[in-house]
Amino acid sequence: MNGCKFVKLAKPIKALAVGGHVMVCKAKVIVDIEISTAAGKVHLRDVECLVLEANESEFLLGNRTMSAMGIDIDQFGAHNFS
Repeated sequence: MNGCKFVKLAKPIKALAVGGHVMVCKAKVIVDIEISTAAGKVHLRDVECLVLEANESEFLLGNRTMSAMGIDIDQFGAHNFS
């Protein structure tokens, strides 16, 4: 892969997927991300992403990454879904 760092994990991490399915992560990548938002482009450097072996064409940002962007998911959920 060009432009990202692939790192094998010393100890696999179990991840709980939608529907209760358990997936095992054996590696991570460190990437630079550019996200287009209503306020403009946001650039994130050296974001660690766990690699899940699945037939998916997208990835999800976790709470840690969203917090780094100044987005409080708990606050957002309480405001928009209650």
